[in-house]
Amino acid sequence: MNKKLEIPVFFHCGMKEALKGKDIAWHHHAGCEIVYIKSGHCLNRMQGGILDGGSGDLHVIPPGCSHEQINLENTVTYFISFDASEDFFSSKSRTIKTEMDKWIIHCFESICDLNSSLIQYPEELSEGFLYTLLLRLNSLENSLFTRKEIPPTLAESIRYIDRNFMKPLSVSEIAVRAGMSRGHFNRLFMNAMKESPLKYINGLRLRLAIQLLKNQWLSLEEIAEKCGFSEANYFSRIFKKTYGQSPASYRKTLAQKGSEENFYYSKD
Repeated sequence: MNKKLEIPVFFHCGMKEALKGKDIAWHHHAGCEIVYIKSGHCLNRMQGGILDGGSGDLHVIPPGCSHEQINLENTVTYFISFDASEDFFSSKSRTIKTEMDKWIIHCFESICDLNSSLIQYPEELSEGFLYTLLLRLNSLENSLFTRKEIPPTLAESIRYIDRNFMKPLSVSEIAVRAGMSRGHFNRLFMNAMKESPLKYINGLRLRLAIQLLKNQWLSLEEIAEKCGFSEANYFSRIFKKTYGQSPASYRKTLAQKGSEENFYYSKD
């Protein structure tokens, strides 16, 4: 039996060009929001987590979720707010690696062009492109561990990292566990994930560190240990290289911003 065609309901869209340090204030939308990072590097900070992304990444932000965008570089983003059933497209917060997929870029640009023109019924036309866009995103997500270029042993290694990155892991240890040499494992990982195993592991650890830095009672040494870093100095160097400021400086920024209950809300 064929599944009934589900057309998502389009709310609004836009494109933003932001300079480094010019953040987008706390706000929320009635619908799910997808934010495509065309260029640059930014964080979307929300209650309960932070999404980190660079060029070609897409952030999914749940309906009603208050969030702010922190621009770590000069950044260009497209955003679309919409409503769709969870069966058709999950609104769970996450980052999707689009690998600069041309159809995703085309759909975002077409939807924004439609809504900035004088054409009649832009919302209805936008919903056609939005339907195509969400189908493509579903396809990309569903193919992550089933693509031919990702062997089952590598997929299992990625899942192992996701479950154990808080422990003192080494790439050599993971490679041995997968039955490969370190060099071969590195090459397979790079081909599949477009980044090195070490960068992938450190990315997971840094996202956890950002959450733990909200706890003023934890020292940097304790945070480094809880995230799986071998020492606090190495943690601080990687953090600063990635986010442009030290963990201590980031913690001060959080304290200066005060309570996250003082949000700025925008209307759909």
